[in-house]
Amino acid sequence: MARNLEFRKIQVTGGNTYVVSLPKKWINEINIKPNQQVAIIPQPDKTLLIVPYGEQRIKEDIEITIDSTNITKTQDLITEFMGYYIMGYDIIRVKVEENSDRQALKDFIHNKLIGTEIINETPQQVTTRCLVSETSVRLDQAISRMHILTLILVEGFIEALEKNDFSKAKDLISTDDEIDRFYLYVVRQIKLLLNNRLFLEEVGLESIHDAFAYREAAKCIERSADHAVRIISILSGINMPLSKKHVENLVEAGKIAREVQVNGMKAFNKYVSSLLSKCIEENKQLQQLEEETIQNLISLGVKPPNITLLAFVAENIKRIAEYGVDIAYIAKRKSIKIIS
Repeated sequence: MARNLEFRKIQVTGGNTYVVSLPKKWINEINIKPNQQVAIIPQPDKTLLIVPYGEQRIKEDIEITIDSTNITKTQDLITEFMGYYIMGYDIIRVKVEENSDRQALKDFIHNKLIGTEIINETPQQVTTRCLVSETSVRLDQAISRMHILTLILVEGFIEALEKNDFSKAKDLISTDDEIDRFYLYVVRQIKLLLNNRLFLEEVGLESIHDAFAYREAAKCIERSADHAVRIISILSGINMPLSKKHVENLVEAGKIAREVQVNGMKAFNKYVSSLLSKCIEENKQLQQLEEETIQNLISLGVKPPNITLLAFVAENIKRIAEYGVDIAYIAKRKSIKIIS
């Protein structure tokens, strides 16, 4: 059913000032008083967004209580908590009596969430508060940090392959927690922005269209990091010494995947069509290199179990590159202006 529309005439006062009256029903619902300000925000589709200004910046805390007595799995409890965090709840109380559930929840909050602190704890309940606001960290800063950390993981497994030493790379796995923290932060912030578009410019965005692009790109980076961690884990489990001949194709593939990720983010920050083309071409090179890698390992007489593991490494490297291409495509869509 279509919304109820009200049509109002534009009036001119003083010769140069254009005036339109606001619906009384809306005024009453929002509880706007005479002389109170509203923010008028031009939108990309040439409409105007009118937002009550001033007191709306100070909002009441949104609270929720989770009762874990009917939640049988610890992961389900964490998923429930994460859902309320993403949806923008400020205070989340969790009724939890099992010590294992309590500790798992506290570890999740500490390792995976930005600005969420335990402000009260009893034997029966854990109370948390999210201290970040809509404008705490700009989305471009958050996604840039995710990108840099992901490159550190990629460079980590490349170096491990080159030196045949995976001890340092294994130490990098915890970096994935920080990437997850920023990803969940980005998702939460976008949800808050959808509820209050007044903050769009303050977090560095021009429109909601941009916000969705950041959400998609953040997911691509987060998935890329997951694949990098998977590669490090696989390499750590291979029970044979890897010579230069064994890994030369994988090293080259890793460097290509890194380059695709870099070019994808360059395009996201400032779209240039040649960057997308470059990402696509580099990804094609990597796909061909993946096939050559398997044939090379067979010719070197590597045993089937280790060939399978190294094939998994090649597959995960390819996925990192593909996500880099996806970021470049997201950049292209972000660069297209909305038609009014």
